[in-house]
Amino acid sequence: MKTKKLILCAAFGELAYTINLVVRFIISIVHPVKYHFDLLQEILMRSICDVLLVCMIIACFALIQSFPKQSTKPFRIFTFCFAALLATSTITALIHPYLYFGAYYCFLPFWLRITLLLVGFIWLLLLARQQEETTMPKALKVIIYVGIALLALPIILEIISGISYLFSGRLLVLHSHAIRSWVRLLVPAILFPFLCSLWKTK
Repeated sequence: MKTKKLILCAAFGELAYTINLVVRFIISIVHPVKYHFDLLQEILMRSICDVLLVCMIIACFALIQSFPKQSTKPFRIFTFCFAALLATSTITALIHPYLYFGAYYCFLPFWLRITLLLVGFIWLLLLARQQEETTMPKALKVIIYVGIALLALPIILEIISGISYLFSGRLLVLHSHAIRSWVRLLVPAILFPFLCSLWKTK
């Protein structure tokens, strides 16, 4: 029960992030404004971006705590489709990276980003309905822990940069935003093929 609550928390956190992304996109079209650096606004925007990373970390921890070794056939098919979508998106991003302020960003069309987020939301809802078990292959557990570390890396770098600004008045250029853009796509893209190979239909 506790694991399902964690998964649902991650799912609706991702949905809230998606809605925020769509609203900001609409506002940018209706009222386009020129970008100017504002520290408070920058902190707020990056915090919003970190919401997705936190949701993904929560989902990973929930998966470790209660791994559904077996899954229903519709859920397995949906997982395979999601894995294919992630693989296609990753290839697209690797072919067309976006260079910005000396760092390469993972660039995906807006419609594809929204599609990934909505499919991820539905997948988490379906995951919460699967039968809970406690056994997980050690290899998969290691992969998930590595994924959690990678997802947490941009947040850690931003904290380091923030501490540096508080004590020295200087922001460190650690490219945490660029790293975030890649790990939130690459981690699930690497994880899902392993899930597809391990889950069995009932």
